[in-house]
Amino acid sequence: MINIPTKDQAIALAGVFQACQLVDNLARTGRIPAEQLNIEINSLLEQNPDSSEAVFNYGEHNAAYNLEVGIETIQQLFRDKHKSRRPDTLRYIIGVMHLQRKVSKNPAMLEQIGKGIERAKAQAEHFTLSHENVIANIADVYQTTGSTQRFRIQVSG
Repeated sequence: MINIPTKDQAIALAGVFQACQLVDNLARTGRIPAEQLNIEINSLLEQNPDSSEAVFNYGEHNAAYNLEVGIETIQQLFRDKHKSRRPDTLRYIIGVMHLQRKVSKNPAMLEQIGKGIERAKAQAEHFTLSHENVIANIADVYQTTGSTQRFRIQVSG
């Protein structure tokens, strides 16, 4: 029997697909729209949301609008299953989900990640979401936690 995903699960999955697609875009072209970067950073810094939808409510738009890239990526991957045009994106998605399972079993690392995200959130309030200091702090959090795992996500581009 197949369980139908909840709304929260669908939103979270669209968020993962979107983040991975944007990483692929950045790796291939060297850029992503500033608005998309701000949506992603805001979602990362939202640690105690009222709902999954609240994670992606940013700016003047709601979660459905802000997750358009993720929803479109899901549709394209499943529509074109025999000739995937996004093999790197799919590899990143699988890697992120695998890494999440590994890290979630390590309470000390989760606490370290939480503290690092709180530091980045404080910086974002002082500067802007996409300020280089905020991005450097987020990169440092990954460098000292996620990248220490045996499994690593390798970005091509």
